Amino acid sequence: MGPTIKIRIKGFQPFFEGLVGGAHTNFYQNVRKNCAGCVFASPGDWAFDVMIGGGIDFKVASHLAIRPIEADYFLTRFINNITTGYNNQSNFRYQAGLVFEF
Repeated sequence: MGPTIKIRIKGFQPFFEGLVGGAHTNFYQNVRKNCAGCVFASPGDWAFDVMIGGGIDFKVASHLAIRPIEADYFLTRFINNITTGYNNQSNFRYQAGLVFEF
């Protein structure tokens, strides 16, 4: 993911993480292949993206923890070549599982 801040408390460990960067799409390249009369400035596009999230781990052994929740919000902001505006895409991700620490 990116930088992670963990708060170490006996028995459990909440954490927060974030990442800023770029995302790429080739959507318009695929449209151009299937649409003979369509003209776009570029077949692919890069966009700003940001992801923030957090979760909690519960320690069950010296090298094992249970993660009941890790939730992330992921935003991308691509330029829409058809309407010539920006399109925000908001995504949410939930994960759970076991954490093995070495």
